[in-house]
Amino acid sequence: MRNNTPARLRKKPLLEAAPRTELGRRLLALRARALTAGMRLLGEGEVLEEVRKRRGEVKTDDTHVH
Repeated sequence: MRNNTPARLRKKPLLEAAPRTELGRRLLALRARALTAGMRLLGEGEVLEEVRKRRGEVKTDDTHVH
C-alpha cells in the first residue's frame, strides 16, 4: 500500500496542544497508531464523501460546506 500521507504529518503525528478529554486522548492515540502503521489520513473532502456514502446521500458539490 502506498503512503500518501504528507511528510509533515508522518513525522509529527501528535498535536502541539494536549487533548483535554479522555475521548480526545483515545482518538489522538488511534491517529498516531494509524500513522505509524503507514495508513493514509483522509482529507476534509474525503471524510465528507465517506459520511455521505454511509448515509446513502447523493453526491454533491462541497464548495458551500465550511
